[in-house]
Amino acid sequence: MDTRVICFSRSMSGGGDEIARKVADKIRFRYVDDEIIITAAEKEGVSPIMIGKVERSSPIIDRILGSMSYNNPKQEEKGGGSYQITSSKLSQSEGYRQIIQDVIVETAKMGKVVIVAHGAAIPLSEMSGVLRVFVTASQSNRTKRHMSTSNLDEQKAREDIVASDRQRTDYFRKFYHIDQELPTHYDIVLNTDHLTPSIAVDVIVRIAKKLKTDMYEPAQDERG
Repeated sequence: MDTRVICFSRSMSGGGDEIARKVADKIRFRYVDDEIIITAAEKEGVSPIMIGKVERSSPIIDRILGSMSYNNPKQEEKGGGSYQITSSKLSQSEGYRQIIQDVIVETAKMGKVVIVAHGAAIPLSEMSGVLRVFVTASQSNRTKRHMSTSNLDEQKAREDIVASDRQRTDYFRKFYHIDQELPTHYDIVLNTDHLTPSIAVDVIVRIAKKLKTDMYEPAQDERG
């Protein structure tokens, strides 16, 4: 399989955001997440009001794609402490969701991209060249990490984790008609209770390279 796309799904405070960014940097792929897509959509005037007036037209999708920034230093420096599968009220709109799915598919078709957005593994499940990764950890460890990164007490941190997990379940049920997220929705499932980010990155990159040995341009420190 020619691996051209790696899409990540992740539990809140499971470490998926950090791992995805490091994988993208390691293999020289573009990095696309929820915020980048949503910001581009909002910049192009894709609002709930607009959704009611326009169809899922190619010009709209092209404009969003054109506004997406793949190399924003501020994005790369941002942490992943408080994860939500969606980050805008726009995502409550069915029409908006369809447009964003189209954007995800078109982005994947361009290749050489890491996508961490809107449960991308589901709409891309039938596309060839896609490696689907899920990063998670136990609720107790995710609670501790969230406490540390957000300066919260244990009770509030645990409530945030539970709420995020519930939101994730609701999202998959509402938008993809999936009652239960399964390991078989993914090609790789990583538990970061014991796996460090560097080990997780190495596992993903090695598998991707095994699927296609010449899939990426090596980083500077890898060149002989």
